[in-house]
Parts: sequence; C-alpha cells; structure tokens
Amino acid sequence: MSTRTGDDTDTVGNIEEFLQQCLEDMEPDHRFKGPGRPRILPAMALWAGLLVCVLRGFGKVNWRCGVSSRNADSGSSPDFPVTDQAVYKRLHSAGTKPLERLFEQISSVLAERVQGMVSNRLAPFAEEVVCIDESTLDTMSRRLLTMRDIPKGDSRLLPGKLAGVFDLRRQQWRTVMFQPDPHQNEKVLARELVEELPAGTLVVADLGTSASPG
Repeated sequence: MSTRTGDDTDTVGNIEEFLQQCLEDMEPDHRFKGPGRPRILPAMALWAGLLVCVLRGFGKVNWRCGVSSRNADSGSSPDFPVTDQAVYKRLHSAGTKPLERLFEQISSVLAERVQGMVSNRLAPFAEEVVCIDESTLDTMSRRLLTMRDIPKGDSRLLPGKLAGVFDLRRQQWRTVMFQPDPHQNEKVLARELVEELPAGTLVVADLGTSASPG
C-alpha cells in the first residue's frame, strides 16, 4: 500500500477544492425530465465522486466515500440516499457522455484561470507549442470466461491506445482520442490530431510519430 507524503496530501486537497469550486459554478442537473421518479443523485455529484476516488488513489471505487462524502473533511457535500446497485445501474445507463462533459467544463475553467500566466518565452516564434504522442493501453486481465482461453501476449488482450495533443505552454491536454486498433500506424491519428491546430504551431513528437506537415 502506497503512503502519501504531506506535500502529496496538500496537492490532492488543493485539486479537490478546485473541483468542488468548479462544480458549484456549473449548472445543476436536477431538472431531469423523463418517466419514473425524479433522480436523487445528480450526475455532477456522481462523476465528481469518481474523480475524487481516483485522486485519493483508491484501488477500488468507494461509492460511500465518492458519492456520499465527496468532501468528507469539510463536511460540505450533501448525502444522497442511494444504494450501490442504483449507482451501478446509473453508470450503465449514462455511458461516458456525462464524464466527458465534466472534463470539458473543468478544462474550460482551468484554461481561463491559467490564461494570464501563459508565457510565450517557450518558442516565441510559434503560434502555439504542443506535443503529440500515442500510448498503448495496458493488457487486460483474463478474468471473464470469454477471455480465459486467450493466451498471454495475444493482441486481442490489448484494448487499444490513446493519442493526445498536450499544450506545453498551458500544461493542459487539448485533445485525447481513443483508437481501438492497437496496431494502427501512429501516422494515421497524427494527421487528425494536428488538423485543428492553428497555422504556425510548433509540434513536438518522438521518432515514432510523424507529424510533419503535408
């Protein structure tokens, strides 16, 4: 079990405080319209709870901490009378869209906050400075019955890879894309990743990714 230092704990606490402020500024989603009883657990509280669980390094998502006590230390987070099964059902029906929206909103708020601190001293001749890269996701565990007959090292155990554009001046991700084919040539997504960058952007990439124009 890993042990956090005092500095690590302070950093996590600062990030949690930032997330809480962002969530308080966002429009609540209590106005759910549809058949059945009204939702008890707001989507923002659900997904924010998941993020806090990740920040605190939980090996498993602790919904009692993540949902019912999102900020237990300050006591400022409300409790929601829901069962574990209700949370699992909500996650299954919601998909990834609410979490994607949450990340987009937090990224937007963060970009506004750091805008005044952005310096052009890094490659001042360039309009923007970014790096692009791809990373193959870790091999999946063979826990499902349908996967137990797949031998170790088989490419079918690779879930895919992520490709992203990272803003070096703002220290923030601009784009992250998922590619289900772990063997696709990196040049394919590289072209798509740089497509929306402004003219004059300096693109940094390793030798495994070709990001040259044209």
